[in-house]
Amino acid sequence: MPHWYGVDLDATGAFISAPLPPEEQVYLKAILGFDLPKGKCLRLKKTIYGLVQAPLSYFKLCREVYGKVGLRQLDCDECVFVRCAQNIKGQPPLTTEHIIESGAFMPMDTVPELQRVYKTCVYPVACIIVVMYVDNNGVRHNCWELLAEFEADVAKDGRIDLHREGDVSSFLSVRYINNTQTGEITADQEAYIDTLLAKYKMTNCNPIKVPLKPSVNLHEIAARLPLTPHPEIVSLYAQLIGEIMFIGINTHPLIAQPVNALARFMTIANSELYVLAKSVLRYLKGVKSRKIVWCAARVKFPFVPCEIYAFSDASWADIVPQRKRFCNNAVFSWKSSLSSVLAMSSAEAELIALCACAADVAYCRKLANELGFLQLRPTIIHEDNVGAKQLAESGNFKGRSKHFELRWRFLHHYINRGIVSIKAIKRDLQLPDVGTAPRGFPQLQSMGAIIHGET
Repeated sequence: MPHWYGVDLDATGAFISAPLPPEEQVYLKAILGFDLPKGKCLRLKKTIYGLVQAPLSYFKLCREVYGKVGLRQLDCDECVFVRCAQNIKGQPPLTTEHIIESGAFMPMDTVPELQRVYKTCVYPVACIIVVMYVDNNGVRHNCWELLAEFEADVAKDGRIDLHREGDVSSFLSVRYINNTQTGEITADQEAYIDTLLAKYKMTNCNPIKVPLKPSVNLHEIAARLPLTPHPEIVSLYAQLIGEIMFIGINTHPLIAQPVNALARFMTIANSELYVLAKSVLRYLKGVKSRKIVWCAARVKFPFVPCEIYAFSDASWADIVPQRKRFCNNAVFSWKSSLSSVLAMSSAEAELIALCACAADVAYCRKLANELGFLQLRPTIIHEDNVGAKQLAESGNFKGRSKHFELRWRFLHHYINRGIVSIKAIKRDLQLPDVGTAPRGFPQLQSMGAIIHGET
């Protein structure tokens, strides 16, 4: 959305800021050169780096301080804090109920400058959202005065030392570029991919069009694995998989399935699997500048800006549920994983994926509603299996499907309660299909453009 800004606030000495709970007593020996009387030791008053209690104690301190300065902790995500304020002169203060009931940022008109409480905020509601990740605080806001108030109040409290590190153009190894005029946000990890290419001496390698060829049979490779794997290869392989998995989780959904499949051999890998893992990196070289693009102004019918919609798919036999959640023209959440439950039919496999998707959708809806982006309609989940769709809608778990009922009945309740609705879709339009098995270049190219918000 236009006129929203990003700021990265870093906490200096975060894990030495929080006091130890009175019921926890930690003692230390004196360091060399700092002599103590015989029989004496040091008692720790605050947490230190390396102490197991430090992260939780710091989080509790942040929760206390942020609540004291006027931020509200979300119920659905305890690491997200928000404050909304009335920006129209003469109007009563905003309440949480009013924000949720009005949809807050959904039908948002601009306010003439003379009527604003905060001059830099063009909207009726001034808002600041703080997302905690260890000692980093990613901030999204539409009002510079509200941000300054937050920083000043935290500084006045004195227990947490926050300082601005700039905008969020580089946050946790992801580059976010924010166009404040159009509201467009892009995300990529080009610099991180270049770092990996240099690390593995692949800077000048030839890129390939697919991360994993459809002809690759991992089951055959698994059958040839040695009983005693080489420890050096296993170590290198596990490190590389972890690094490319970080990319697949953040900015490149199209490598989610290959990375998930290769990650199953983390402790028994051989040189053949290591080469396949490097082929994913070769693919990433060719698409390293590709971005995920979110923009409410580019949302096309039948979708609505700020409204969540989802896709769910599964590949039976190997059972790889794949789900993607979209908002503002591009994917914002995705996952490809091996099912922990054995399915007896393709309909059951699709139902497993649908239920996993519905559970994620329920969380995303709660998060959006608490932030003021009210989801007025049931979230549409696109599904290409008619049998799974009918089972979920009817709740008729009998005969060969009666064993579904105990575990998957909640999906039927979600449909009846208006949380989700299932829409049939043709398989060639089913976007998560690229996340259930290795696919060819034409399918990756066409569906990848939609997934990344390029069309």
